[in-house]
Amino acid sequence: RALSEAVGGETLTQTGVALGTPAYMAPEQAAGESQVDHRADIYALGVVAYEILAGQPPFRGSTYQALVAAQLTVTPAPITEARPSVPAALSAVVHRCLEKRPSDRYQAASDLVYALDRVASSLESGTRESPIGSSGGRAGDERNASGVAPLTPAGRTRRAALGTVAALGLLGTGFGAGVLVSRRSPTRAPLSFQRLTFRRGLIRTARFAPDGRTVLYGALWEGDVCRVYTVRPDSPESAPLNLPPAAPLAVSSTGELALSIGTHFRGIMTYGTLARVPMAGGAPRELQERVKYADWQPDGRELAVVRAMDEGDQLEFPLGTVIARPSTPGGGFSFPRVSPGGDAVAAFELPDAERLNGRVVIVDRTGNKQTTSELYFNVFGLAWRNDEVWFTSADTLPLFRNTVYAMDRSGTVRVVARVPGNTTLHDIAPDGRALIARTDDRTGIAVRAPGDAAERDLSWLDGSMLADISRDGQRILFSEYGVGGGPRESTYLRGTDGSIAVRLGEGSARALSPDGRWAIVHPEPGATHFAIIPTGPGETRRLERDGLTLLGARWLSDGRRVVVRANTAGARARLYLLDVEGNATTPVTPDGLVVGSSGWAVSPDDAFVAVSTGERLELFPLDGGSSRRVPGDWDRWRVVGWIERGLLLSQDPVAGGIVLRVDAATGASAVWADLQPRDESGIMNLDLNTLVVTPDGRSYGYSWHRATSDLYLVDGWS
Repeated sequence: RALSEAVGGETLTQTGVALGTPAYMAPEQAAGESQVDHRADIYALGVVAYEILAGQPPFRGSTYQALVAAQLTVTPAPITEARPSVPAALSAVVHRCLEKRPSDRYQAASDLVYALDRVASSLESGTRESPIGSSGGRAGDERNASGVAPLTPAGRTRRAALGTVAALGLLGTGFGAGVLVSRRSPTRAPLSFQRLTFRRGLIRTARFAPDGRTVLYGALWEGDVCRVYTVRPDSPESAPLNLPPAAPLAVSSTGELALSIGTHFRGIMTYGTLARVPMAGGAPRELQERVKYADWQPDGRELAVVRAMDEGDQLEFPLGTVIARPSTPGGGFSFPRVSPGGDAVAAFELPDAERLNGRVVIVDRTGNKQTTSELYFNVFGLAWRNDEVWFTSADTLPLFRNTVYAMDRSGTVRVVARVPGNTTLHDIAPDGRALIARTDDRTGIAVRAPGDAAERDLSWLDGSMLADISRDGQRILFSEYGVGGGPRESTYLRGTDGSIAVRLGEGSARALSPDGRWAIVHPEPGATHFAIIPTGPGETRRLERDGLTLLGARWLSDGRRVVVRANTAGARARLYLLDVEGNATTPVTPDGLVVGSSGWAVSPDDAFVAVSTGERLELFPLDGGSSRRVPGDWDRWRVVGWIERGLLLSQDPVAGGIVLRVDAATGASAVWADLQPRDESGIMNLDLNTLVVTPDGRSYGYSWHRATSDLYLVDGWS
């Protein structure tokens, strides 16, 4: 039917033309090119998908020649023009299949199926209605006799789209298992993984030594600082090199190490002092400060580095010669690696230097960006193999690095392998063996309950983020934002005695009421309101204010009012006082003063809110009136709590867990606590922004982030 419709109702067969069904032929087939591969099948699948979704073929022609010309020259109309209900993400997948150039399409059927899986996941998460509504349900919510709400038109659209995605996914799998398999090379042997490290902690970097057998790596074992170790595949034992604490950045072909001194404490990768030292031993020779990454050119004479300047990162090759700066202000670079020929440097370019989303760029010695990839998520780990750049990135939520990609100099990217867990590619030997680290990333909760002499671990799943602690110190409210928490996160309540956690529902936890009966929850990303969920029997209520997007919250002791962090359209966040039962809304902080997600706390007597402004510490009265400053210099400190005996402030959580108690009237301070988890292995930082303390100061809790790695030698890459 589609072929007949595409060519004006006639079914045409001709001799002396390219072989194929005209309506489904890829442009390279229609043009009679000799090099036609499996990507033509992906194109044909795109035509089928377009017909299913749009209800019409993407190309039309009254004759065979006209149809072929359309295949070669016409860009199909957006599917959404014919069917506005088709999700944009699904439309984008289909249109990529229909790209004119084979290199612009999906490069394998597995890539297409995986893209469809991601679309299905996003659509599936969108079909679940939020359980929040006034008096326990949304206004006008009607349910059938079984208690299940009928699907809305949007819900039916998503359901239909999910069915379409599933069908296309099966069809794509069929292409991969059938048509394409006959064009591939014979099945290769599976990858082999040999574990090289067995201690507990984080691996920062790993490189092959010039002999191809010895491996040098930097790790923070059992809470120690980062040191340089060596290991060989024929032995399970690692040996430390006689060097000062440092992170090894690269090993030259002549056996010289590039080190980063001063980056050996907590944190993943930080700026330090670049130094060089022979593997055989000696004192490191310092070269340059504020260097984060480095790599040797093949002859071992020069280094490519990422160095921080006042205006941001810059990529230098050789050291001192700038060849690239980030395209966006505040951007950065990571993992520079010099090409095997020494003519270019590949690196990740990060639009935001504090985040791990970025593009792979190849920059030559003159500063010309030869190649730039699309944006990838959670990019970490990059190496050359022959004339391709291999790298690891996230391909699933919540952004765990589970995919190894390869990009050639033309910018064509292919999937090399997908592996379980959070994976970092560190190095590739000339014979193709690779060093990868699998890292277990977890966020957990430490709590000291009433009467306890020490903290106890109250983590639950893989991403436990503390939100609040009851005033008697008996229960904690927290979110699970990792894999276990699901795409919208989950809110839990747990006793500080270590009893089993109770899941209250979806969403990110914000605050626990003074009587412990209610939890304020942000129900889903993008929501402008809060849900007030009962911790026992009861009905969910909705907390919202017209024109405000609610972001954070703290209850007052009366249980009737809350201080919320919120913003209006186009404005920065500020603090407001809200009546939970009524509609009263009172601004607390002035317009223009930016209030962050942390750095503010309510006094135990409900009189003030303390705010760290970035320059000073300021108190704002809740009953109106002028604010006042806390005496002292607090520009490097942030408010993390307020107890009966004073404000609590913390500094840099990466540098340690020091918490000060400050007199709000005089500014006098003293150390209140030095917080350290009992098990320091792999601890990257203490998130003291999550510190919650009972008003009497006897109980507290906070979250930490731990990353523990195992290093593997991998063989059998394609």
